[in-house]
Amino acid sequence: MARMFFGFGFATIMTNQRARGIDFTGRFVWRLVLLLLNGTLHSLIYSGDILQVLALRGFC
Repeated sequence: MARMFFGFGFATIMTNQRARGIDFTGRFVWRLVLLLLNGTLHSLIYSGDILQVLALRGFC
């Protein structure tokens, strides 16, 4: 479910920024940083969290 929302958010940002003629890379990286931080905090409670994996794969 988290992957679906992350992908949907990425597609929305990309579409809106492209329509305005703005590079969306900075906003996407900021979103990945927030996702990584959220995943790190959540991993303190639940060790099977996938948010960190998604954030790190997004940077690649």
